[in-house]
Amino acid sequence: MRRAALTLAAVLAAGAALTGTAQATPAIGEVIVYTVDTLPVVVFDNPTGCKKIPLGAHVLINRTNRPVEIYANPMCLPVPILILEEDTGAHAPPAAGSFRV
Repeated sequence: MRRAALTLAAVLAAGAALTGTAQATPAIGEVIVYTVDTLPVVVFDNPTGCKKIPLGAHVLINRTNRPVEIYANPMCLPVPILILEEDTGAHAPPAAGSFRV
């Protein structure tokens, strides 16, 4: 019984380690955010983790190798309001506050 519990614990720990590694590695590519005509675009190169979307964002373009999840607050919580697949773009929802790749 103890042996089975130790084996299960080892399997769960390995799974957690793999999940943590996958989330910590940056996406390859860039997320581009356009706000207004007179300002330069904001480029997030190889983004990882939660990134705050600039105020007044008008268009988001996902040029990464992963989907981009857009959230209504600056902390990437609780669930995405829009998901942009790889090599797509969309008008930023008025409530867009952050994104995670």
